[in-house]
Amino acid sequence: MKAANDILGWFIVAVVVVSPIPLGSNPPIFWAISGCLIGLVTFAYFGYAAIGHGSLRVPLHRLALPGLLWGLLLGWLLVQMLPLGDWFGPIAFVSKAGDVIAARYLSLAPGSSWLMAIRMCSYGLVFFLASQAGANEGRAKRLLTAIFWAIVLHAAFGLFQLTQLNDTLLGFDKKYYVGVATGTFVNRNSYATYLAMGLALGAALLARLVLSKRERNLLPSEVAVSVLSIAGGMLIIMISLMASQSRMGFLAAVIGVTLVGLLTLRWMRGSRWMLALGVLLVAALGLAMLLGYGQGLLERLVYEGGGSSGRDEIYAQVWTMIATRPWLGFGGGAFELAFPMFYGAPLSPDVLIDKAHSTYLSLISELGVIGGLLPVLIVGLILGRLVMQYFRTSSGAAVLLAGIGVVAVGAAHSVVDFSLEMQANAYLMIAILGLAQGQASGSSRRADYPAQE
Repeated sequence: MKAANDILGWFIVAVVVVSPIPLGSNPPIFWAISGCLIGLVTFAYFGYAAIGHGSLRVPLHRLALPGLLWGLLLGWLLVQMLPLGDWFGPIAFVSKAGDVIAARYLSLAPGSSWLMAIRMCSYGLVFFLASQAGANEGRAKRLLTAIFWAIVLHAAFGLFQLTQLNDTLLGFDKKYYVGVATGTFVNRNSYATYLAMGLALGAALLARLVLSKRERNLLPSEVAVSVLSIAGGMLIIMISLMASQSRMGFLAAVIGVTLVGLLTLRWMRGSRWMLALGVLLVAALGLAMLLGYGQGLLERLVYEGGGSSGRDEIYAQVWTMIATRPWLGFGGGAFELAFPMFYGAPLSPDVLIDKAHSTYLSLISELGVIGGLLPVLIVGLILGRLVMQYFRTSSGAAVLLAGIGVVAVGAAHSVVDFSLEMQANAYLMIAILGLAQGQASGSSRRADYPAQE
């Protein structure tokens, strides 16, 4: 299966690299296209294994609990699309004003629920495929490095669009976020999440140079070249992140990079002072860059501070929406259609609100409390496995750190925004999480990190 897993790994990289280009893969047509493509690749992979070319590197039983929860999530989405109203009588949706809408389905928008099911199915398959490719430590590192440099290219292109292409979006005039970097995304915060995960990944690759015994056997000049190249890539990402002027994107990046740095201490022996010095230097460099390149971001941080830009009012009305149907929800992907039933002052009637601006609230409002927390629980279980594996053994530490770092970024930004509802961001986080799961599975027989003393 080595050749198949090599091809599979580069397919995952291609998904991560290409998915941001069509507006972050936010238009529904790309959900269907990518879902079909990933499904076909998965079918071909299982077929190749079934005809005697080898066994799975990460056996299915090692993914049993997350897989079970994933199956329950897909099952609940399917239940929401069943015509239960035809069998048990019309299903009532009550608005804040007391108006009643009678429907045939538990979902107010069954078509949107189908699209959400396709997305969730594709996310699970990407995770599974990435875990197979990531079971080999050397391959996982190569794939992570390729993903990192792809994010650097996206960051550079975002700056090029902003400064050299008259602040356009793929050649078209922007309608929103004029004057800030958005890359190939429509929304600057979604772009910032993509970049922030790139910074966490870069920090994990730097940690590899610190921890790896093989790297320590290199000449200092060779290590310096590797460090400077990764640091240079992170610098480009950081400048583009600041040009996006996303406050929470910047904070999420700080959280992800800091967490990776702190966890790196676990496997450092006599040179922890070097990491502390490195953190101070990075902090100083970041501050210098913020003053030199992040004037717009700095102004937003100083003058707007922790202002929510109207999100508090949105959250209050979303909570009212949740309280109306706490267990059943309004249907996967139905937020845009359901929220107008609760929309009111002090929100302006001239502003269209089609997102909850919090992925957690969005999931709960659409799927109910139990169904909405299933994706959070799935990611939490996988993250817990990565953390336990990281503290148990130093094998594959850089890959595990990358998985932990990107989840920290995504989880933090999702509190106050919808970045992970953009498919490109979801694919990036899940692909890296899958590669890390391959290491946490214990299938890799390679270990080039020092044992704990």
